[in-house]
Amino acid sequence: MIAWLLPSTLLAAALPPVSGGGFSEAGRLTAGSGHTCVLLGDRARCWGSNRSGQLGDGTREDRSTPTPVVGLADAIEIVAGWEHTCARLRDRSVVCWGANDEAQLGDGLPPEASRKELVLRRRRGDPMPARLTPGPVVGLGPADRLVLAGSTSCALVGGEIWCWGAAFSNRARDEPTPKPRRIAGFAGVEELAVGGAFVCARTGGQVTCAAEDPTTWSIEAAPSPLTGVDDAVALASGGGHLCVLRSSGGVTCFGGIRYRYDRDQDRRELAWRDPVPITELTDAVALTSGWSHACALRRGGELRCWGGDLDGQLGHGLFQPWRRPVAVLDVRKPRAVAGGSRHTCALSEGGAVLCWGANDTGQLGWEPPKVEVPELQPGRRGRDEATWQLREILRASATPVVALEPPT
Repeated sequence: MIAWLLPSTLLAAALPPVSGGGFSEAGRLTAGSGHTCVLLGDRARCWGSNRSGQLGDGTREDRSTPTPVVGLADAIEIVAGWEHTCARLRDRSVVCWGANDEAQLGDGLPPEASRKELVLRRRRGDPMPARLTPGPVVGLGPADRLVLAGSTSCALVGGEIWCWGAAFSNRARDEPTPKPRRIAGFAGVEELAVGGAFVCARTGGQVTCAAEDPTTWSIEAAPSPLTGVDDAVALASGGGHLCVLRSSGGVTCFGGIRYRYDRDQDRRELAWRDPVPITELTDAVALTSGWSHACALRRGGELRCWGGDLDGQLGHGLFQPWRRPVAVLDVRKPRAVAGGSRHTCALSEGGAVLCWGANDTGQLGWEPPKVEVPELQPGRRGRDEATWQLREILRASATPVVALEPPT
């Protein structure tokens, strides 16, 4: 019974690239809730929020400048979760660092405090359980790919899915899993996607999912195939949605990207398994996803995104949630794209990293100004004032991470 997955912030892209659909440098760039990491050559750098040590520099200090991960060598894949990060090494072992309140680091030890105590600590603003530098995941075989979803960590090992960390959010009685355990019902898996209430696997062109039953709010006991999908080449998952890249270059999504599109007032709630073709995309070659948005790379090198845009994470310059894929400004032919909770980053052809969206913790790679947000009043005036002040720490179009030099 799969009943212990927490809401995802993003799809963590994997290495090697998916045959027929994938970014050429996927797995070298990742974005979490408020932090970003990149592998350039043999160098791992992270920046942004660090309250749980997710940057791996041995501190809990936020960094707007890319900072080396202490003791990380020979990494070939790096993946960010909500407030933790993991890397797959050249020998296919896995190390993790950052938040460990839900046993998401896989160190084999139970959480150091009860859930009640951890909730009280968070409310008081006390430091949460964490590891500030990389440490090994115990009991995991040689991993082929990694996916981090919220406070849950997963890996593909020999075509099987192994996960550890948080319990499913609607089943509080389920305890975190501190050691990797195999998810039953999946075999021969080539690609993995995990969201807030589902786990999906691609085997050849077929996609099989164990997804939440909206009538019982529990995960189905056995995975079942997505109807009408037999030509999948890549997957991308967010908090409540899964998008599938088809061999034809089309894209079909399931679940709901939580956007508001006022122009056509279409706010209908779909059952999770109802397919939604993204009709504007017919020549896509790669996908990625954030918490509430998704992006596709078109054959000519144009990047298009759709979904939520409150913080500018779509990159079209308007702070406007958009239902249909809209072109990202100033980004062409990216080698990798990573969607986070409220920001997005791309690795350019020349090795530069460009980011857009929220920057309240420096996740875009530049120091956010000190902004005093006024106390919100019931009237519109107070809300507008707060919105415009917050725009000072957002970017609705791509901005280079200037302190990050491409490898020579």
